Amino acid sequence: MPEETEDLTIRKLPFAEAYRMVKEYQITDSISVAAIQKVQLMVLEGEL
Repeated sequence: MPEETEDLTIRKLPFAEAYRMVKEYQITDSISVAAIQKVQLMVLEGEL
């Protein structure tokens, strides 16, 4: 549940775009960044 002071935007987009946004510091939420980077690592290691 978001806190009252949080301003959240939820968007569906291709994974490649989300990963690019992390690299360009457009996505900065630590949990989102960690999840996106983990998925990218799993893709590179052939786990997905």
